[in-house]
Amino acid sequence: MPVYAQGSLVYPLPVLDSPDSINNIKMATALTDTLGDRPAALMKAHGAVTLGETIIDAFVLMNYLEDNAERQYMAAQIGTPYSFTQAELDLCREKLWTPGLFQRTWDHFSAKMAES
Repeated sequence: MPVYAQGSLVYPLPVLDSPDSINNIKMATALTDTLGDRPAALMKAHGAVTLGETIIDAFVLMNYLEDNAERQYMAAQIGTPYSFTQAELDLCREKLWTPGLFQRTWDHFSAKMAES
């Protein structure tokens, strides 16, 4: 469940319901079937995967997924997190799924890496 606007870009988040590693055709097919048309999925006992047309897309979506998970956890500590309506989710996706925003996010993290 997204708890901030960028989280809407990876919601709904399908789950690959197998703890097996993705190291053969059968499991790779299971993962692609789980993803369907979604840009991200959780893999039981492994973590998450994101994909995109570019490495920037995949990186930014993973950043949004991780940030949403942290915010969701923190929000749950103080009560029930706010749930976006479908109209709000649609509007967030329309406004946030842009190459310019993805590039700015990439540039932000690239600059932080260059500083360290």
